[in-house]
Amino acid sequence: MALALLLPCADVDQADLQILRAFYNGTLGTDHWKQGCDIGWSDPGNNNFCTWTGITCTDDQRNVKEIHIGACDLTNQIPSTPQVPSIFGLKFLDTLFISPGPDQSLSGHIPDDFNTVKPVLKTIQLTGHHFSGEIPPSLYKSVSLQKIDFHSKALQ
Repeated sequence: MALALLLPCADVDQADLQILRAFYNGTLGTDHWKQGCDIGWSDPGNNNFCTWTGITCTDDQRNVKEIHIGACDLTNQIPSTPQVPSIFGLKFLDTLFISPGPDQSLSGHIPDDFNTVKPVLKTIQLTGHHFSGEIPPSLYKSVSLQKIDFHSKALQ
């Protein structure tokens, strides 16, 4: 009789999961993300985001600690609503690195919903995208920031 190896599903934070799903859908993941970049992201049955491409979790495997997505052809704007904050609202996110793809990049305004309750975000690198508008006021309250790189001529 063969035994099936069952790995326990991490008890991930549902708010983090909701934010990541909104980010994937809002950046047109199903239509634009380069193949291989969307492993885990594109599977609605895989709620263990700690196994998704580009995600590093906290030691307890409950929350997102780092997002590293490079040249994956993300497009559109970073989504944010009153019900679901943007990826900047992830409460344990300390590093965010998203580089544009050769043909696609993020654009529009940067959401003003940075985690200021218990700020841990240290590094934001969004070089090469086409953001516009003002730098969000909540970013100035994020006292943990050590490196910010938007490299966008249209930001004020």
